[in-house]
Amino acid sequence: MSRVHPPTRAPTLVRSMRARPASWSFVASRGLGRRRLYTPQTGDRRQRTDTTDQEKLERIHEAGLRVLAETGVVFQDESSVDLLAARGCATDGPLVRIPLRLVEEALSTTPPLFPVAARSEERDVVIGGGVLVVANAAGAANIVDHDGELRTLTVEDVADWVRLCHVSSSVDMLGYLVAPWSIRQEDGFLHSVFASVTLTDKPIAVPLAEPTHLKAAIEIQEILYGSDWHGRPRLLSGVNTLSPLVFPHHSCVTVRELAGRGQPVGCTPAPMGGTTGPSTVAGILTLQHAEALAGLVLVQTVQPGCPFYYGGFATTSRMTTGDVVAGTPEFWGAAAATVELGKLLGLPVRAGGGVTDSHQLDMQAGIETAMGLALVIERGVDLIMHGGGALESLNAVSLEKLLIDDELIGVLRWVPWDPIVDDEMLAVDVIGDVGPAGTFLSHKHTRRHYRDWRRPSVFGLRPRKTGMSVAATDLAEVASVRVRELLESHQPPPIDDVTLRQLERYCGCTVADLEPRPPRR
Repeated sequence: MSRVHPPTRAPTLVRSMRARPASWSFVASRGLGRRRLYTPQTGDRRQRTDTTDQEKLERIHEAGLRVLAETGVVFQDESSVDLLAARGCATDGPLVRIPLRLVEEALSTTPPLFPVAARSEERDVVIGGGVLVVANAAGAANIVDHDGELRTLTVEDVADWVRLCHVSSSVDMLGYLVAPWSIRQEDGFLHSVFASVTLTDKPIAVPLAEPTHLKAAIEIQEILYGSDWHGRPRLLSGVNTLSPLVFPHHSCVTVRELAGRGQPVGCTPAPMGGTTGPSTVAGILTLQHAEALAGLVLVQTVQPGCPFYYGGFATTSRMTTGDVVAGTPEFWGAAAATVELGKLLGLPVRAGGGVTDSHQLDMQAGIETAMGLALVIERGVDLIMHGGGALESLNAVSLEKLLIDDELIGVLRWVPWDPIVDDEMLAVDVIGDVGPAGTFLSHKHTRRHYRDWRRPSVFGLRPRKTGMSVAATDLAEVASVRVRELLESHQPPPIDDVTLRQLERYCGCTVADLEPRPPRR
């Protein structure tokens, strides 16, 4: 059995300020230079690490490199193994050991940011470069209704979800819900994608778990944009590993097919501490880091310069049942460290999420969601999947929680803003005009700027009145009413008739199948 020996020198940590080779022009050639950066949040977010943190991160990085070089990763795809072997990896059947050299080469060709084109150009987003992009919760098979009932998703639920994401001010990219169970599963993916491309014009992140999904996603892009659709990064997909240290066949195929077309691919390992990963946070991070770097090497082997994001969704296991738990300090800490690791390597990073283990819209859900979002936003994360609407450890979604999380994300985006400090904003003359014991209420400076304050849409600011009912102030009830209003007022973005007819024929459903249900009561 061939074996790669440990490097004779200490692994070199590639700094985030590394030089970019000519292959980085790959990004510009795919349209980055043609769009205005959409920056929903202004100002720099945290990009620093103290000395102690830096040393810890370097040790985790070096440990991950050792895992790649000594233990190796199983790639369940012969073509991927052949590609890596041709680059100098030692192989033993599907087991591939990746040397430090290939990791460094892959890091040197990966762009630090990349665009994802939407159906409407003004909805384009950029992953990386300090701009926060948020996608809604995705992958759940169930929904918690407005009355608290848990049930499986229907086509109508998926349509309502897309409508609400479309009008959300905090959801920049649409995350894909699993196929609704109310119809045949082979049709469910197409029905969900049809809703996603007709009821919103925001960019879509599509997980391609099966070969049929990959083929359909590519053919739908051709319907929407023509045969040269891949001239710009449009089809963003994140692949998952099978922890520990396995790249499943469908993930390998997705990488080869999409990276080969220059489409952005991310890798998000999701080890569970105690079952599919070590029972220590540092150990989980080491495993996650090794798997993410293996994905990076594969993507850059297929297409040097291909857009890539570094991801991680490390959780822990409930040891009595084996269930995943995400509303924990371990998840929050691992997510924050994931951002720091990716930034240390100069890569766009996906981490964190508005996830909770709670079954309902209660205080537990609010606390866990806020922690899962705040820690990564504060550290400068580039992409948050599962940003809003998740309940029950990502096993369910809620329209009401999506709306509440939309508000929360807006607040968190606002908090780290960089204030303007000039004579107008310092208001020294205004303070002098008003003087001691005066009032600013009638001053023209107040009239100029009070509208700058952020106003919530569902969080209550009204004073309590005598006789006011609990329902009038309950956040879940207020959100339910607001969801109904937004769904009833939704206007789908325009799409030309020829394209719509082609999509209907291909997906096997029509716009009428997505018509709103009777009003929610």
